[in-house]
Amino acid sequence: MAARYRLMLTIMSVILILDRITKHLVIKKIPFCDSIGIWGEYFQISHIKNTGIAFGLFRTDLSNILFSVLTAAAIVYIFYYYRISGCYRLYKLPFGLLLGGASGNLYDRIFHGGVIDFLDFGIGVHRFPSFNVADSSIFTGLAILSFIIIKYGD
Repeated sequence: MAARYRLMLTIMSVILILDRITKHLVIKKIPFCDSIGIWGEYFQISHIKNTGIAFGLFRTDLSNILFSVLTAAAIVYIFYYYRISGCYRLYKLPFGLLLGGASGNLYDRIFHGGVIDFLDFGIGVHRFPSFNVADSSIFTGLAILSFIIIKYGD
């Protein structure tokens, strides 16, 4: 493995491992569609499956297949862009986060028929859509990448 890829792949691997461990614990310890209160009603660990995309949008029988294909294509494109990029050093962290998150959610789509979400915040019936470690990693990676593009251009 080229030294150029080492840090990015390490970040990707750490995120993927954390994502798999947390989702495995949720699947084993919490019945599907059930929740455990961590901080009253404000923060719960819930066992939910999302076949759509962010915020549960576009949930249909075919959406899981479509989003699996799109996620796999995005992973391939990130590796391709990283390979041809002249500023690859700037992209190691955000691309590692994006690849780890995308890989974790792709694993779920392939082996669980949808993404396992479990971090659940809100008050009563007013809840933020549930998410997971992979989703947080994707969001963070996109935020860092946006900052790099704004500050340094592409």
